[in-house]
Amino acid sequence: MNWIIQDSNNQHKNWVSIFNAARKAGDNACFVNIDDKYTLEKIDEYSLVIGGDDFIDMCLNNRFLSVGVFRDEEFFNTDSYLKNFTKNYLNYDSRVVCFGSVKRMEDNLKYFIRPYGDSKEFDGGVYSIIDFVNVYSYLKDDYKISMASPKVIDAEWRFVVVNKRIISASTYVGDKQINDSITTFVYSCLNGVVTPEAFVIDVALTDGKLKIIECNTINSSNFYDCNIELIVLAMDKLMKKRLIN
Repeated sequence: MNWIIQDSNNQHKNWVSIFNAARKAGDNACFVNIDDKYTLEKIDEYSLVIGGDDFIDMCLNNRFLSVGVFRDEEFFNTDSYLKNFTKNYLNYDSRVVCFGSVKRMEDNLKYFIRPYGDSKEFDGGVYSIIDFVNVYSYLKDDYKISMASPKVIDAEWRFVVVNKRIISASTYVGDKQINDSITTFVYSCLNGVVTPEAFVIDVALTDGKLKIIECNTINSSNFYDCNIELIVLAMDKLMKKRLIN
């Protein structure tokens, strides 16, 4: 398989690890600078793509690269999580509003605020309204965000799912290790849910309960301490299946 990976001058650990694992698996892999639009346009081999949101946007313009992108706007958004995970969704009390509406809010409460969809125009976090509006004043008035009450998080884990199977997982907040009960929780939450063929899903421990935080596109996600080699092999297999179909 062929991999096209955004060049970070070896600064992005995740991208470098994917590159090395792909080469170890016998795949072709190359780094391409985000400014090198010409190279991206000329690639004529079906490829898996890894990089930031802007890089992925550019790759979608080339049919040989778009086949290796696993975005799904209908799945990666707050409404989808509320529908699919209900009370198992961490921010089950979310309301979706536009930035223009937030600017007109006058209360002094703090909210957990995150982007509505998968594109990360800003990092989710706890903000007062005035601080959020001041920091992210560049957002357009029709930009959709999600607001919920703040939650106390004791631990967070990231799971990589390919073809409905957990390939690898990693703790990224706290020191609690992953166990069978957490894995079972993920599978139970995904049972019957229509998802992309590959994605990552985050789980939190809050008030002694497991909750789904969010899901993200695999092409632009951080894998933390997941087993990169297993992820590469699973993505190779998935891509070959996708090309056959």
